[in-house]
Amino acid sequence: MFTLRQLKYFVAVAKHGNITTAAESLHVSQPGVSTAIAQLEAMFDVQLFVRQRARGVILTPAGRALMASALELLNHVSDVMTLGSSLDDSVKGPLRIGFYHTIGPYLLPGLLRHFHDLYPLVDISLTEGNLAELHLALNSSDIELAILYDLDLPEQFAHVHLMGLPPYVLVAANSDLASRQEISIHELTQEPMVLLDLPHSSEYFRMLFLTLNVKPRISYRTRSVSMVRSLVANGFGYSILNFQATVRTDNDGMPLAYLRIKENFPRLDVLLAWPRGVHLTRRARNFIEIAQAYTQKP
Repeated sequence: MFTLRQLKYFVAVAKHGNITTAAESLHVSQPGVSTAIAQLEAMFDVQLFVRQRARGVILTPAGRALMASALELLNHVSDVMTLGSSLDDSVKGPLRIGFYHTIGPYLLPGLLRHFHDLYPLVDISLTEGNLAELHLALNSSDIELAILYDLDLPEQFAHVHLMGLPPYVLVAANSDLASRQEISIHELTQEPMVLLDLPHSSEYFRMLFLTLNVKPRISYRTRSVSMVRSLVANGFGYSILNFQATVRTDNDGMPLAYLRIKENFPRLDVLLAWPRGVHLTRRARNFIEIAQAYTQKP
């Protein structure tokens, strides 16, 4: 019969892709980890890892199947231990959350404050990344949940919907367009555009124009939302974004204006995702519940 220690060692090796690094993270000896993996392979009569000279190890198909079940079991054990150690039924322990970097500043601080008020004993750690990095972190169990956009989300992730964000046009407050409340994409084709040039995001913004068989005249590209806002505020063009900051200025206090788009484009959905089939900890389940209530409040 396998032990939880063996499964813990197996998961650590799978996450790190290296037995030595896994042993160091667990503060145990390398031979002890190697022995645990060998015992699991002998017990199940399968090879769990492919050893690559000077490149660590990678999971075999059998290893990937065991990884999913091992994570579910270890998370369930964590829930049981947490519940069993607390007579007052409090929710406590670590919770690792990833977030898409352009979403975080607008959504996470308030959500975290609200969650912490209800569950002060939960120790949350944050991981910031792009979509590819968050997908990888979820698959490797470096994070338990991820807040991201619904852009090419793989089928292996379950999710709940948090909010839908319509695109809007951002212009300098002293521009000729600032007095408008709404504008058509057709009217912007001759204006210089400051593009938020992130993977998936830039394709989404270009799609708004391609849907109408027109092209934007891109004058500047940047991967920073703050830089987009500053360039627009200083008269270098307009931009299109989804999240609307409450403060309508750039970092230097230059004023900005927000315009609705006349065309009825679909909203960009913000999701809370996790690996499908994985048993979530009680902490994660509570965070999902609070996040939905927080983002969908009237």
